[in-house]
Amino acid sequence: MSLDVYKKILLEDNSILEAYDGSQYETEDLFDLSYVPRENFSRIIRSPMMKRYTKVYLLHPDETINKEITEYVASTGAIEKNEQEGQRRSSSLTFINPLVYKEIIDEYENYGKMGTQLKSLWNPMSFNDDFHTTVKIKLISCVDFYNEHYEIDEGIFVTHDPKISENGANQTLSLQLYDKFALLDGTIDGKGELDYEVPVNTLLYDALKQLLRLPKNKRGEPFDIKDIVFPVRYMQERLAYTIKKTSENSIGDLIKEIARSIACNVGYNVNGNLEIADVMADLDYHNRSVAWEYEDESNEYQNPSLDLKHSQIKNRVIVVGANVNGYLCKGIAENTNLTSLYNIYSDFGIKSVKITDNLIPTPKMCEERARYELKKYTQNYISISFQSIWIPFLEPGDIVRWTKQEWGIENREFIVNSISLPLNGKDPMSISITNLDEISR
Repeated sequence: MSLDVYKKILLEDNSILEAYDGSQYETEDLFDLSYVPRENFSRIIRSPMMKRYTKVYLLHPDETINKEITEYVASTGAIEKNEQEGQRRSSSLTFINPLVYKEIIDEYENYGKMGTQLKSLWNPMSFNDDFHTTVKIKLISCVDFYNEHYEIDEGIFVTHDPKISENGANQTLSLQLYDKFALLDGTIDGKGELDYEVPVNTLLYDALKQLLRLPKNKRGEPFDIKDIVFPVRYMQERLAYTIKKTSENSIGDLIKEIARSIACNVGYNVNGNLEIADVMADLDYHNRSVAWEYEDESNEYQNPSLDLKHSQIKNRVIVVGANVNGYLCKGIAENTNLTSLYNIYSDFGIKSVKITDNLIPTPKMCEERARYELKKYTQNYISISFQSIWIPFLEPGDIVRWTKQEWGIENREFIVNSISLPLNGKDPMSISITNLDEISR
């Protein structure tokens, strides 16, 4: 789903407005963040007068803004976005790490102050350093256009494995930024020695909530306290059997297992909420609006490449679910889309895959899961990749219209699979798309 664009509009009243970063502006600098339709924003990002850049905020543990640290950014990578289960975003940042005067505390004699000393701004080996432990960072894509300012929230990231490097008099701090799901799937946290059971017949929503509220440390702090975005139509669905958290699996594994049982995707949204996305409720991509149109001679894309993955073809999916009173639930989905090169009637023949999931309690839900898995398979057979002008509101799952007349492609609709969005304000973004005609309906 495309990201929302917000515009800061100068206020004329004398009230005090809290800014996006939690600080307060003086009266003459007051701004209000207002939603801007994408079509209005499109003309701006096509303009050579547009200036783009990224703001970086350090967050408190509850994900409220702590402080802005944009001024220390030395170099940036790109935000890598995809639509897969679990971790959907990643990036990297390098900060300058200047020497500053810090107060020295005597830890042995009543914690008395002992003056100041010249030290690095950040030292992850110190217990009171910003990056001593895993911390959260928010990235905001910004656009300035004459006297207008626009912001797009790129989401919450988690830091891990900080690295300090020194080259002569210059010192830098490098950080890899992970998706928040890395705190659940064992990449950073979420595995451990904790044993826990969620009993059979527990509501799926309650099961997810229980898993997120498990303590991550001896202080009893939960993995996540934020609300869960959950499909209304599955609010009364229950676990078909007891699921167990052991030292061999992660909390993220169990969350994925629950999401798959109702044919849903799972990941964190830009607001930091775990989202169980009802993919099957919006499977008809042809009824979605087009987020962007790429014309063949517009110079808005370049260096395209086409990748055909014949070795990965699966056009028939069989899902075997729970055994309910001696009856084994089962569902089948087949690619019968005649516009697809890889349907079951094609020269490639029938390519089947079987999935067993004891959490699925009915044949109807087995069939939905089979359709969900078939959709994922068919979305990867034909991939077109290219460099694009910077379109910050574009997201995996969006629909674009693309033309390449030399390849016989004209005004055809594609779904966005992945995006690489540079943060440096200069380089083009990279996009991978799949022809909608290939998506099994």
